[in-house]
Amino acid sequence: MRRHLVWDWNGTLLDDLDLVVQATNVAFASAGGPAVTAAEHRVRFRRPIADYYAEMLGRAVDAEAFGVLDRVFHDAYRAGLTTCALAADATTAIESWEGSQSLLSMWFHDELVPTVHTYGLTPHF
Repeated sequence: MRRHLVWDWNGTLLDDLDLVVQATNVAFASAGGPAVTAAEHRVRFRRPIADYYAEMLGRAVDAEAFGVLDRVFHDAYRAGLTTCALAADATTAIESWEGSQSLLSMWFHDELVPTVHTYGLTPHF
């Protein structure tokens, strides 16, 4: 039997926690909210993201407000994405797997594919 491994991209293969926290803080600042640390983000982050935003901002986040916050977050995340490195052992782990592999991510597919390619990982998935 051939084995298949599904990798998570954000925060597992891609070391992007600092960028996620930075982009989250840009979004919160745009709404007059507090800054969060990586430790706070790890503890409080949840889905739906609007619930996380509401807790951190101390007020309800309707669909319109979420749309604005989401846009601000993604713009800040995209702007910093080139600063992110792969996790220290990501390439070794990917290359050592003998079965097939695929990638799972919440990131937009049309942006994920070229990003993965820039890290030289496309042949593995």
